Amino acid sequence: MDFVRPSTVSRYHFYCVVCRKDVSNGHMGRRDVIRHMEGARHIHNKELHDAAVKGVKGIDVFVETENVSLEEQVRRNLVK
Repeated sequence: MDFVRPSTVSRYHFYCVVCRKDVSNGHMGRRDVIRHMEGARHIHNKELHDAAVKGVKGIDVFVETENVSLEEQVRRNLVK
């Protein structure tokens, strides 16, 4: 799991590099990490991250589009 880093929040959290957020693992430990990894948001972010790393659309592809207007997504070539 190369996307997991130690969190600065607490020892009961981990930092997800792909999602760029701290996630709690204080309930089930390793299973919390696996559950996060299997989640829809992480899977979506991982696809964007992998595309950016491979240079498919350039680094701009690793931008969350959830709160970006359709016009802005088109301008950034995220949606055709």
